[in-house]
Amino acid sequence: MIKYIRGPWDHRYDAILNYMVSKKLIKVHFSNFNKSKKAMCLTLTELGIDISEQIIEEEPVWVSRMEIINAIFPKNATNERIDDYIRKHFPSLMLGIEGE
Repeated sequence: MIKYIRGPWDHRYDAILNYMVSKKLIKVHFSNFNKSKKAMCLTLTELGIDISEQIIEEEPVWVSRMEIINAIFPKNATNERIDDYIRKHFPSLMLGIEGE
């Protein structure tokens, strides 16, 4: 069982990750988050990188969406920043919170 830092907002989360692992698109490993906690890390495999490059060429709409997401949530975005943004703009996505 996976313990989520935030989410999952999509009930298909487990199935999607398991599918990507089974197709050798991603690797799952654990890394030290701090002295007492570990974090689950997802890394693209060589095949995953190849397919992502194909998506970049064939799906410009996806690419522009990912660029927007990366602008809103840079690599150093904290969990609190992401949670606050989701709560403010998409409250119905948070578990246990009704949409307006």
